[in-house]
Amino acid sequence: MFKKSSIILLAFLFIITLFPMPVLGAASPSIVINNQLLHTAVPPIIVENRTLAPIRGVFEELGATVKWQEQTQSVHINRDNLLITMRINQRHAYINGNPYIMDTAPIIYKDYTMVPLRFISEALAAEVTWDSRPRTVYINTEPDNRWQSLCSARGVAMGEEDSRVLSILGSPVRIAPSAYGFDWWVYNSNYRDFLLVGIQNHKVAGMYSNAPVWKSDSGLNSGATRNKVRAALGKPIKEIKKGNTLYMVSNPEERDVFLVNQVYFTAMYDSQNNYKVNSFLLINSRIEESIDGYRVSGSIALRDSVEKQTLDLVNVERVKRGLSILTWDADIASVARKHSQDMQYRDYFAHDNPDGKTPFDRIESAGIDYKMAGENIALNYNAISAHESLMNSPGHRRNILEKDFKRLGVGISLDDPDYIYLTQNFYTPR
Repeated sequence: MFKKSSIILLAFLFIITLFPMPVLGAASPSIVINNQLLHTAVPPIIVENRTLAPIRGVFEELGATVKWQEQTQSVHINRDNLLITMRINQRHAYINGNPYIMDTAPIIYKDYTMVPLRFISEALAAEVTWDSRPRTVYINTEPDNRWQSLCSARGVAMGEEDSRVLSILGSPVRIAPSAYGFDWWVYNSNYRDFLLVGIQNHKVAGMYSNAPVWKSDSGLNSGATRNKVRAALGKPIKEIKKGNTLYMVSNPEERDVFLVNQVYFTAMYDSQNNYKVNSFLLINSRIEESIDGYRVSGSIALRDSVEKQTLDLVNVERVKRGLSILTWDADIASVARKHSQDMQYRDYFAHDNPDGKTPFDRIESAGIDYKMAGENIALNYNAISAHESLMNSPGHRRNILEKDFKRLGVGISLDDPDYIYLTQNFYTPR
């Protein structure tokens, strides 16, 4: 981990109450269109917490024609069959004659016509997002098509509306919180088609699957070789910047991380199978970079989500190999959770606790009668990374894929915000 010193800036805010005015003293926002920084004759400004941009340059870059009518002090923006009209200092706008009320009105600033950036961009069918830390507006004109071509799962791609997810996949089996702040929509009714879809603000902000559901025009699918992934996406990155801190990518031999179209794209490889792709994880870059390092904010709901998610990931691996799925066992999950908590509270990481008690001692003390049993433990910052690491460890992998195991209980402890202590207890009743 590399740390860079923070730079503290003092900003002055002047407030005029009679008329809406731009915020002074703060750095002007930047505009990035389709991953390219846009340079305008006058910088964008913030008025009433909304970004206004010079009309020419920005919207012409989006393929629109712009006309200014001095007599009526009105702006006309036209692209294809779409016409947007608005007047200076008036919140009312019209899209093909239909009235809309904007959050803030267009203004004249330094002899330039400044118009609401989000309203017009979205009216032109572009995706608009705001990143407060670098004060940057990102505009994408074809986010869905790019990701549909690059990599999609079961017909769903990054950046798409949740309504489209519902129309393609139907309602999720469950909705569970994630450490990323968005909700995972869990599709696990058939483990052959298992998929996690992260939804934030009604859009797909994350995706993961270790099932063979990925499609791509570039050959990015389950079972692709590491060389094929790198040929399609280029050189993987070595660190992710969060604030003023650089975090090294963990286990670089077992995973590659790429930054593509404002998404962190992680290919996770199976070291026991010639480093072929076992799973893909896609996370919106602004969400990933906004997390405080890799710290996990614990809650009972998140704990339950991670535990059940681990069961799903194990069962996908078993189904891929023709094995029977494991059923959830609440009693042995309680044994697993207590061991995770004990490891965290007493600061050790081992199957045998400081009192010399083994996993089998703990299972028997809980009154569970078993014919065979096994235990995996992991110390990681999320369930997906923990699972992939366990699958790349021969001993842990054997437990996950043991054909004679019938039940599984998973227990985690989230009280240390920097790590998840995870215990998997497998067993077959006598």
